[in-house]
Amino acid sequence: MAWYDDFLKWNPTDYGGLGRLLLILEATCDVDITYFPFDTQECPLKFSAWSYTIDEVIMIEGEKGIITEEFEENSRWSLVNTTVDEVKGVDAMVIFKKKLKRKSIFYVFNILIPMVLLSFLNVLTFVLPVSSGERASYAVTVFLSLAVFLTIVASEIPKNSNTISIVSVYMTAMLALSIATVMASLLELRLASRDKDKDSICSRYMGIYRLARICECRRDGKSRSATEIGWTDVVSALDYFLFWLFIGLTFVATVVLFVVAVKR
Repeated sequence: MAWYDDFLKWNPTDYGGLGRLLLILEATCDVDITYFPFDTQECPLKFSAWSYTIDEVIMIEGEKGIITEEFEENSRWSLVNTTVDEVKGVDAMVIFKKKLKRKSIFYVFNILIPMVLLSFLNVLTFVLPVSSGERASYAVTVFLSLAVFLTIVASEIPKNSNTISIVSVYMTAMLALSIATVMASLLELRLASRDKDKDSICSRYMGIYRLARICECRRDGKSRSATEIGWTDVVSALDYFLFWLFIGLTFVATVVLFVVAVKR
């Protein structure tokens, strides 16, 4: 090995009696992807003399610690700070720590913003009239789009089974909401296809219809009799409540995502 040959040629009397040995080492660190892409990682590098006690080998941290004069800025990471700790114990050990922060601009514009915009397409399912005949296909299309986008996000997130990224949790939650949207749309289509002469509208659905008319500030909810109200009117009332329910859940999940990620 090249570094071992250099070590054998090393003369402690060189460089003013201090002696220096230049090595190029490659190390890996554990990554916590919980707050990806707003994560900050700390990479400790431990240097110790194996099989030697602190009385036999003395390791010092140096006057400048980690020298970053020749450090080159990376396109994905920015160096926050560096620290050096000299461990006092039986073995001689020095720990150099580097704190890195991921540059999140690329992920915000290419993953987070499209993901949030795509998530809000779920609630537009309940804006589409049932009579158009395109509601079920629209809901399924949005669901498939979220599923495909989830695979793209998964390919960009570092592979780690110890922690789960909040972005993955958010995408899974939006996927669950999309499934609920598809189920609600199919059930509403089932209700809209009913014949009120054969299937009379019960008081529970009448209450939902009248409550929706009150919330929409329309005063004809109580004036219309049960014979004048059809199943399409009931479905429209359900659309009103489901729209605000799903938009509220999506908004809360999105706010929690950014608050937890940025203000952690």
